Amino acid sequence: MKDFARDTGTEPHAIHTVDAPALPADGTWRLHVMENTPGIFTVDPGCLDGRSLTF
Repeated sequence: MKDFARDTGTEPHAIHTVDAPALPADGTWRLHVMENTPGIFTVDPGCLDGRSLTF
């Protein structure tokens, strides 16, 4: 989503677009979030405050 070394803000935001008509909409949609903070830095862990799925 963002390169940690170049992050100048405190809150990352990203929009990921998918060609929904090309994929079946029924079934299970999964969101995987992983924090990958480099071990040499002391950084507070983040959290996921919101998400949405719009067709």
